[in-house]
Amino acid sequence: GKQVDVRGYDLRGGGNFSGACLTMMKGRGAVLYELNFSKAALQRADLREADLRHANFSAADMRGSNLVDAQLSNANLQGAQLQPLSLAAGNLLASDMSGASLRYANLSKANLRHVKFRNADLCEANLRGADLTYADFEGANLDGAQIDPEPGIKK
Repeated sequence: GKQVDVRGYDLRGGGNFSGACLTMMKGRGAVLYELNFSKAALQRADLREADLRHANFSAADMRGSNLVDAQLSNANLQGAQLQPLSLAAGNLLASDMSGASLRYANLSKANLRHVKFRNADLCEANLRGADLTYADFEGANLDGAQIDPEPGIKK
């Protein structure tokens, strides 16, 4: 199918994308406030600087997505898959949430292996039961975050 391009669009209140195939979606700077992406295929989506506040990404496949500087406050990412996307020849494309605002976001039980959270704001975020193996939290604000100690967390 054709690659979805919503860069810069305001789709607030624009529908339900639950279970949709949005692989490699171009959404830089888009306003996707309160939209439902539960169980959607969003592998390698470009959502840099997007407004994803209160959006529902529960059980979504977001492997290899770029969410640098995205606004994800109060977003639901429960059970989302954000681990690296496996490419040909054994190459991995890690998900990047550097500088993202994830205040009060629900990331419980999400697969966050190797995700970059550098300088991200995770105040009061729920990370209970999430796989944080090799996740990079350098410079991240974790004040009040609900987190289970995991041996693979890189501090």
